[in-house]
Amino acid sequence: SVTQGSVTVRPLPDCEGKTVTEVELEPGPETSWRVDLPAGEYELQVFARFEAADGRSGDASGSLGIVLDASQPPGIVPVPDTFVGC
Repeated sequence: SVTQGSVTVRPLPDCEGKTVTEVELEPGPETSWRVDLPAGEYELQVFARFEAADGRSGDASGSLGIVLDASQPPGIVPVPDTFVGC
């Protein structure tokens, strides 16, 4: 379970863009977040410290993208070949 962590949200493709929101991860196995951002593409940088039931602990980090487009149904989509990441 997560013991502490956060998600930092920045607009894409402006890799140096300022943070538009930050979400603190709740202790436990999951955190709910109601996305209230304008339509567009965003990078989510995730960091979390964790402890497992068997005593293992550590931290993990990663980045992922989210596209907000009210004209499209929610779902997982592949990254376009033309996408240039940070």
